Amino acid sequence: MPGEFARLMQAEGIRAKMDRRHKPRQWQKGSKIACPNHLADIRNPRPHQVWVADFTYTKHQGEYVYFSTIMDLATRRIIGEDISKTRDAW
Repeated sequence: MPGEFARLMQAEGIRAKMDRRHKPRQWQKGSKIACPNHLADIRNPRPHQVWVADFTYTKHQGEYVYFSTIMDLATRRIIGEDISKTRDAW
């Protein structure tokens, strides 16, 4: 339903604020942060064998809010989530 959200935003005069594009450090040539993708070696993972995690943040009422999730790679189900005002959510 992306079109629906765009229509509602346009009706209210709301536009997305785009940040300046940048290239993350870990993908630059010669970076010492980059590491091999070990998940590419796993074929047909079983439930509770491989978990992946991610976090993101946004500004809400002038403060940053952090959202983190853990997902089971086999079932694609979110098995844990947390919202916090600090980055040490778990």
